[in-house]
Amino acid sequence: MSAIAKYSISYFIFLALIGGGLWYWNTTAVPAKVHPLSYYIFGFFALVYFLNHLYLLNAENKKAAIFIRRFMATTALRLFLFMIIMMSYAVTHKELANLFIWHILVFYLTFTVFEISSLYRHFQKK
Repeated sequence: MSAIAKYSISYFIFLALIGGGLWYWNTTAVPAKVHPLSYYIFGFFALVYFLNHLYLLNAENKKAAIFIRRFMATTALRLFLFMIIMMSYAVTHKELANLFIWHILVFYLTFTVFEISSLYRHFQKK
């Protein structure tokens, strides 16, 4: 089985678990703690991280320096992109800014931990 197929299976299982947790949170939490865009934030993170991982796996058969450069660049760009989104939303929607920022930070942490653990498991075998 190829690396992309293995990652896709584990990624979709991860998405199902996180999506289930988000659904549970949105249905049981106090309405003041549920952001109306939470599913869109989740979908955006899912798409960004999946495309990023495909980009990184594309560099795995090249020199190690190319992979490291791509990993560091995409991590920095992703962080800046999410910070710009958070700040833009916070300026334009002051009443929901705190909740939006918490959603972004929780998703950023969970998706980053999953990505790093997936890459670690993938390269540990080599």
